[in-house]
Amino acid sequence: MSRLSKIALAILLILFFSGTVFIYKLLNVKYNCSNTPGPHYCLLSNSNPRLIERAASIFPESLQVVLGAKVLNLRTDIVSKDENDEAIKLIKPIYNELEANTSWAELPTSLGITYEKIMHLNLSQQQYFVYLPKKYNGNLILFVHGLGGNFKSYIYLLSKVAEDTGSVIVAPTYKMGVWDEEGIKLLDSSISDFENKFNIKPTRYVYIGISNGGLPIPDYIDKSKFDFTKIVAISTFVDHEKYKQPDLIKTLSNKEILYIYGKEDKRIDSYSSLQSLNYLAKSKINVITIPFEGGHFIIFSQREKILDDLTKFVDTP
Repeated sequence: MSRLSKIALAILLILFFSGTVFIYKLLNVKYNCSNTPGPHYCLLSNSNPRLIERAASIFPESLQVVLGAKVLNLRTDIVSKDENDEAIKLIKPIYNELEANTSWAELPTSLGITYEKIMHLNLSQQQYFVYLPKKYNGNLILFVHGLGGNFKSYIYLLSKVAEDTGSVIVAPTYKMGVWDEEGIKLLDSSISDFENKFNIKPTRYVYIGISNGGLPIPDYIDKSKFDFTKIVAISTFVDHEKYKQPDLIKTLSNKEILYIYGKEDKRIDSYSSLQSLNYLAKSKINVITIPFEGGHFIIFSQREKILDDLTKFVDTP
């Protein structure tokens, strides 16, 4: 056998071995939606994970986030490089913790849905994360993610709130986090699917939205079939034009609102948002505002303090 033939054979063997390993990993991604404490990846009804979901879950989410950030650095019209680099610096230690824990490391990623959107494969949305605490006290936290996708790091951080307050978390994944009409419908669908699958009927519902995830609040809360008594918006814009609607004011009259923001956040109009919240407060709505030092990513930079504030807010009757 010639030297060239040997090289060609070696390349073929490497490709065959690599392909075999890839297919094996693809078929063995653990999609577990069982009624046991800890994190789970669930799908609406009896649907199956799509190929792109499985493929994305082969690679550590931390790697995907870092690579995504490097690509995003080419789009300074969306986010500045400095802000992007800061986010990665803050999020890396969280992923180190997360991936050192087997139940979290084996949890599939939902970023495949983000890739579908990037490739304009607008397929039906059917995915949501669930976190079940060791001891359940009746609360359901609906977590609504922001732009970029539903990162496991969010659910990982909020799992501390879930354990401390005995709350379950339902966290739907919608494309890249632009919550249009279809996305808003997914919120109720995910809660209903969770309650049916797990045979759980919560006694209280809490909405937590971060960044873009806070934008659907006025459109969703007013129409949802679930009665959210507590609403949290973190690093999000509060649109006065939407919140001044009389019907929404009436809906919010028996609810509590917690607004958490970074004083140096350049992504949102904090001044206008605070004016909107002042309007709600003058309308006799219970509004709590907590400012933090930092920019848009205070959920990471002020992690312990914010989780403590969330725990107190959720735990208060």
